[in-house]
Amino acid sequence: MQTAGFTNREQAAIISLMVNYILLYKIRKLVKQILKEKIEDGEIATTPRSCLGCLADEISWEIYYLFKEREEKKQGEPEPEPGDKS
Repeated sequence: MQTAGFTNREQAAIISLMVNYILLYKIRKLVKQILKEKIEDGEIATTPRSCLGCLADEISWEIYYLFKEREEKKQGEPEPEPGDKS
């Protein structure tokens, strides 16, 4: 079955390249919460010009790409042979 001129394999590749904004949103929300707690505890210094949301965005994207790389590595690994305990 083809949709919009793409094969199933091409569609799967396109989907894997798409950004998972739900995951990114969850990461950003957690990062922002952690940053707020660190600021309240005095572990992170802030200035009048600091932007907590901007910092959370940058950190969230980095975490997202780390997850993406890990996922791609898992998909690229060959299946272990039966009886192979490595």
